[in-house]
Amino acid sequence: VYQANSVIALQIMITDVLCAICSWIVSSNLVVLICLALVLAYRFGSHNHDFFTSKGIPGPRPLPFVGNTWQWLLGKVSFFDVFQELYQSFKEHKLFGLFDFMGPVYVLRDFDLVKQVCIKDFDSFTDRRFQFNEESDPLFSNALFAIKGTRWRNMRAILSPAFTGSKMRGMFQFITDYCQKANDTVKEIVGSTGAKEVDIRDIFNKYSNDIIASCAFGWEMNVL
Repeated sequence: VYQANSVIALQIMITDVLCAICSWIVSSNLVVLICLALVLAYRFGSHNHDFFTSKGIPGPRPLPFVGNTWQWLLGKVSFFDVFQELYQSFKEHKLFGLFDFMGPVYVLRDFDLVKQVCIKDFDSFTDRRFQFNEESDPLFSNALFAIKGTRWRNMRAILSPAFTGSKMRGMFQFITDYCQKANDTVKEIVGSTGAKEVDIRDIFNKYSNDIIASCAFGWEMNVL
């Protein structure tokens, strides 16, 4: 009986040892898999971070996946504040590069480069980065700043004659006058009510209608 109990105890001990070894192996493999997954994720999230450095273009150091927009994602500052801060950080350079999430973006600071992109080599830089879904947003997806390729060229050819230099100079006076009227309207509301806050949605709607009617059709609606 004593010998049988000893054998059973030995079997139990061996079983416990084997279970402990198996658990250690499983946990070790799990740790290895987690580490491997993290390494692969890091590599994937930063695989193109040498895009600008390989070309000798300066730029802020990006983070995997989020690029240079992490402050905006955390809600600390607006996207435009992030961009403004980065823009001011490279005053000594004609251009620099940043990452909008995982996408590389060139930022031009030099006027001659802007002129070259927007005028001389414009045929190579016609499309914008913004994309709109035609099914969910049919209005903006068909706007001039959203369409691309041949559709954009055809639409631009139709609209360009309305925005020549002489016509723009004529529109400028209308815009200036209605800006002043909008400013006077806000001052009048504040002066008559003593309000510290003014809902300007209605004012901007009227201002926009006056501008469009005057510049596009030559009508003085005087909605404001």
